[in-house]
Amino acid sequence: MSPHDTLLRRLIVPSVLAFVVVVLAATAVYLVREQRALPVPAKELTDAEKTALRTQATAPTQILLWGIGLSFSFLGLTYAFLRWSRQYRARLTSRPPPPTPVDDVWSMYRLPKESLDDTSDTRGDADDDIAPGA
Repeated sequence: MSPHDTLLRRLIVPSVLAFVVVVLAATAVYLVREQRALPVPAKELTDAEKTALRTQATAPTQILLWGIGLSFSFLGLTYAFLRWSRQYRARLTSRPPPPTPVDDVWSMYRLPKESLDDTSDTRGDADDDIAPGA
């Protein structure tokens, strides 16, 4: 990867983030202006008409909130995937760890020679009491 690639990446990512924020902010401003510009009804509305107006007025706001949520989810998941893929690539291209020395792998499990000499005398006594074939 050349230094130009990292510079380009450092410029593109913030500019894309800024663009997404500007688009979402512009949409929010547009929705607020549209809701303020709605005329006040001249007559008394029934419950069904109030529900229809409320649904019609909140639909763009719900779309905006879903857009914000999906944008942040996409950005977070993209960031997590890029970090994972870079670490995976680094692990694949890195030098393998040095091999473990295999001179005497079992040395830590062996008893010292002094303890082997001490136990050899007592070990034979227990076997003498058992009759062969029993």
